[in-house]
Amino acid sequence: LTLAARGIELFFGGYDDRLVDFVRASVAATLSFDPGANVPRFNAQRDLAVRELEGLLSEPPYQQAGYWTGLATNKPNFSFEEVLVETKRAQVSDVVDFKLQILQRERLFGRALCQGNLRPGEVDTVIDIVQTAIPFKPLPKAEWPSPRFLQVPVRSEGAGSMIIKKSLDAAEENSAVELTYQLGVARVLTQDGRKTWATLQVLAAALRDQFYTELRTRQQLGYIVTCFADRKEGVTRLVFVVQGAVLDPLGVLDRIDIFLKQGRTNLASQSEADLQAIADSLANSRLTRATQLGTSVERTWGEIRSRELRWDRAVVEAAALHDIKRADVLEVFDRYISERGQGRRRLATLIYGSAHSTQYNKAAATAEAAGGQIIEDVKAFSLAQPLWPPREV
Repeated sequence: LTLAARGIELFFGGYDDRLVDFVRASVAATLSFDPGANVPRFNAQRDLAVRELEGLLSEPPYQQAGYWTGLATNKPNFSFEEVLVETKRAQVSDVVDFKLQILQRERLFGRALCQGNLRPGEVDTVIDIVQTAIPFKPLPKAEWPSPRFLQVPVRSEGAGSMIIKKSLDAAEENSAVELTYQLGVARVLTQDGRKTWATLQVLAAALRDQFYTELRTRQQLGYIVTCFADRKEGVTRLVFVVQGAVLDPLGVLDRIDIFLKQGRTNLASQSEADLQAIADSLANSRLTRATQLGTSVERTWGEIRSRELRWDRAVVEAAALHDIKRADVLEVFDRYISERGQGRRRLATLIYGSAHSTQYNKAAATAEAAGGQIIEDVKAFSLAQPLWPPREV
């Protein structure tokens, strides 16, 4: 049983012939569980949750950077402090009320996946067990829970939007930089969306090794140096991450900017065949069949969870990758990454460790002088930003 952004997920797996019996017993035990019957156990679990939350204080700086970036761009977004306060305040009566609300007051909508070595009759039995135990009802599409992402402001020039924070762990020497470029919505349902996502993947793959070689191997700025593209709820971004103690975060950010300027030149000098080889390699990896049931289930459930239900996703996205040209990659770079790009949505998150505590005191003023827009109150910033369009399903 896990809590996800769209609701509660129940997963059952195994190789035993009594899997159906296991589902029946587990569903019954979950629904009949009485949180108020064992207050000491609740208190122990709450204390464990508090310790886990407090453990976030010792997360490495690059993960802290990701936390602040997420707080600024995700919805719903709850700060570490907010969650910790509410967890400490929680009482067993809150859990009792929450269970009643979920099972008796909310309109529940469910979807299921049965995959693997199950007979048709067993599948029907599993579905009947769940539907009999849980009062599912239709849920209007407008009421489907869905996480959303906030738009980083377009700033064609300067350092862009910036979050500057001290490390949550005062003893941590290392600092970190997470530089994010939002490209916007790119959905598999449209040809333009598939092309944008394919182009971004090729761009990230083309820059990744060069970025590591330059900042990690040659300049030795940190022991964590990476570049990647990701897509969440259809919103795409290109991310650069560096953690180390050699330079302060603003100094590292300057080196990243220098790399990106040279990176544009390097991309332009690469042959069409070189970039096509990168695209073909990505396409072939998308078409690799899952060799384990768990991997196959995760892919299938991902389509159900997202509600896009694109069972041919790997095929159409591989086809889009095969069609990518060097001009496409340069166009995306110039529009979204390069300074003076019309769609440049840039957010730099800087975490200062103890080795750079002196530089932290003047970091905001230095960043503003370079055209940076400092985000003092991350929550207030997120409340003021428009949302990207919701995923179309």
